[in-house]
Amino acid sequence: RNLFNRHRRRQKYNSGSCRTGRSGSAPPRNRVERGESKLAVFKPEDEETGAQRQLRLGDKNPERAGMVIGGGAKRERAAYVLDKLYFGFSKVPPTLLTQVTSHDTTKDRTKVKRGSLQRYCPSEGSAEEKPDLVFRAKCTEVHRIGILDLRIFNTDRHAGNILCQLNKKRDGKDEV
Repeated sequence: RNLFNRHRRRQKYNSGSCRTGRSGSAPPRNRVERGESKLAVFKPEDEETGAQRQLRLGDKNPERAGMVIGGGAKRERAAYVLDKLYFGFSKVPPTLLTQVTSHDTTKDRTKVKRGSLQRYCPSEGSAEEKPDLVFRAKCTEVHRIGILDLRIFNTDRHAGNILCQLNKKRDGKDEV
């Protein structure tokens, strides 16, 4: 919540690197930082799957039937709003629609990008990178993701977009 209030006040943040997403929606430069703290991930509309093919925002996405180029940011926000209505059942991190202004030094111009800004969630890696953690996860946690996917008609669930977190329990054992 504080991140989003500060964001509205137009404070300056640094961008940093994060692992790239499989669809190209989270390029390395789109992590938002303040000092050493990782705060959020910005996912630009014009860098979604299919957007690199000289298609315009709003065109049909040739790689995902029924989807349009640039619609991912709105779907990210809708998933958060829907989950919030159900008291955070699926644990979708806070997400908002915003625009980011950056200065292109090579062309000496300012560029405005629209997209979604989502709170950064630390993780051990994706289910694709850490398959051993997936088998240790509680069924209820996996079901939360599946129920969310059914509620929002998500057709893009794969191991690369499921984050695995380790939580220390009181008895010293790890819980996924």
